[in-house]
Amino acid sequence: MGVVDRVNDLVDPLCARVGVEMVDLEFAGGVLRITVDQPGGVGTEALAALTGEVSRVLDLTDPIPGTFTLEVTSPGIERPLKRPDHFGRVVGSRITLKTCPGTEGDRRLEGILEAADDSGLVVRTDDGSHRAVAYEEVQTARTVFVWEQLPKSVRQGGRGAAGRNEGSSGP
Repeated sequence: MGVVDRVNDLVDPLCARVGVEMVDLEFAGGVLRITVDQPGGVGTEALAALTGEVSRVLDLTDPIPGTFTLEVTSPGIERPLKRPDHFGRVVGSRITLKTCPGTEGDRRLEGILEAADDSGLVVRTDDGSHRAVAYEEVQTARTVFVWEQLPKSVRQGGRGAAGRNEGSSGP
């Protein structure tokens, strides 16, 4: 059993106790990175609580030989997609993915995730074409945050609906 499997077995119940979902667990270059999330986004209280729990368990069980750095983090605005349920949650969103070497077609793909089931996913690219990809063909994938410019009236403090500060008693 490798380091990631040993640590996963220890950390998974701790995540459940704190009320977060483990999104990813990586051990590379002396860094153990545990990425967690919860509905509505994970807060600093949950991250701190989990960091303390994990640190205590790792100190007691010593599953990693030598020294390492522990990082407990949220997935961020552009979230990694690793499991079928991750893809299922973001159907309708923009994603980017890289397929494994030897997979037919372009290795890099970006577009709207149209569908995801137990065996794979379908992406609609910007040119309108659709491409089906099996999960075993996906090397890496993540959501893509799309920056949108605010309307000019909002940027300049205009009175557009999005620019109103209702309930404000200031000047």
